[in-house]
Amino acid sequence: MNRFISLVIMMSIILGFTGNHSHDAHANSALYYRDFVEEAYWADSMKWAVREQIITGDENERKLKPDATLSEVQYLRMITHYLSPDSSNDMDTSDVSAYYTLASQYNLHVKGNRDKGFDQPIRRGDAVKLLAEAITGKEMTEKEAVQWVYDHELFATVKNNSKTYRAFKPDASLTRAEGVTLLYQLHKSSLPKEMKKVQKEKPYSIKRIAIGDRQEDVEEAFGASKRTSLNEYGTYWHTYHKKYNQFFMVSYVHGKVMGLYTNHDLFSGVEGVTLGSTKEEVHNQLGEPITSIEKQTGHYVIEDEQYDTYLVENFYVTFFYDIHDENKVTAVQLIDKEIEQNKQGFYGVKSEELRQSFEEQLFDLVNASRMKHGLSVLKWDEPISRTAFQHSNDMATNEYFDHTNLEGKSPFDRIQEDGIPYMMAGENIAMGQFSSIFAHEALLNSLSHRRNILQPKWKRLGVGVAFDATNVPYFTQNYYTP
Repeated sequence: MNRFISLVIMMSIILGFTGNHSHDAHANSALYYRDFVEEAYWADSMKWAVREQIITGDENERKLKPDATLSEVQYLRMITHYLSPDSSNDMDTSDVSAYYTLASQYNLHVKGNRDKGFDQPIRRGDAVKLLAEAITGKEMTEKEAVQWVYDHELFATVKNNSKTYRAFKPDASLTRAEGVTLLYQLHKSSLPKEMKKVQKEKPYSIKRIAIGDRQEDVEEAFGASKRTSLNEYGTYWHTYHKKYNQFFMVSYVHGKVMGLYTNHDLFSGVEGVTLGSTKEEVHNQLGEPITSIEKQTGHYVIEDEQYDTYLVENFYVTFFYDIHDENKVTAVQLIDKEIEQNKQGFYGVKSEELRQSFEEQLFDLVNASRMKHGLSVLKWDEPISRTAFQHSNDMATNEYFDHTNLEGKSPFDRIQEDGIPYMMAGENIAMGQFSSIFAHEALLNSLSHRRNILQPKWKRLGVGVAFDATNVPYFTQNYYTP
């Protein structure tokens, strides 16, 4: 009898141990959880993540909760476990500060800290920026990070024909299913699987190019420019873009970067200031702007509500604002101080080359703005460019500024007179701005002119520029659809 009881007790102990072991095995399988769905887009990702213990389910409820949002620290734990397993093994997983200490060591972009923000849902945009920078070791804008995810096909929930920043829904909270899918797609890709220390941005840079950088380094990174055109400083703008996306211009002198401009989200290197920041945020970071520039030829006032200029070490940086949208930054220009000082007066020295260059630059700026707003690119039209030039030249020669010329002819009269058939047409004019850049930004700040620049139905554009006797430029844009 005693022997029988001993056998029963021994069997119970063995069965108990086996039962516990079996439960752990199930908990390490996504199939164990009641809300696992084999047909879901995240099914394979979740199986992998649970098996690798990158994510765990709620064992009390036996649920994976794929639609629950991830907090920033939860997401940090996941990518640390996958990309830096040695660091993860040495951590106390319940210690929030350990993950933020690691993020700081690697210069990762996080919004929370050990005391606050760590338990807030992480945005999709912040999540992909964090992951992209951890993998590449390079600082990226949020839009660049989203594009990086698209390029490497890491986000399965966006359809192939909807790969835009807006379609990504960067402000939506990242779910557990989306988080593990990002890592699983990374796991299957040929991308490196280790965390890199992020190299911090150069201060005041555009596309990670700063004043003083070598021309050969820029050309090695971005190739040949799309266009080269003279500017008011007597140097040349080299224009770079991908069908007017990622648009920026660089000016070189003696093999060094001496000027930069962009109206796309490519500016970085000033904490808290990017395209889309407000004038107030710029002032909070940089203080009050300068209101004049001293040159050998005089004292030049540059105060204007549409832009602010700062002298930073050896260069001037100008932030252009959208006065109709909370004074948000729409574009940035950086010019070497010596180059600015060498320009005598407000305007460049007029020439036929500068005239044609201003026309080309204004055409490119319009298309860069249209691309930024998701609109089609316009085609250059030579006949209507001649119409535009004739009006600019007439205004400059006869010292007036109006859409209707001194003969009483409207833009539509002039277009018809030049034998150009159209279904719809429009005209923008500007005068007195330093350059095509300043003219373009001023036109955008006039609502009627902005409507022409961003009219979805236009097909063609002609630009005409002329100078008066004192080098003041007159700009005319004629838009039309045949």
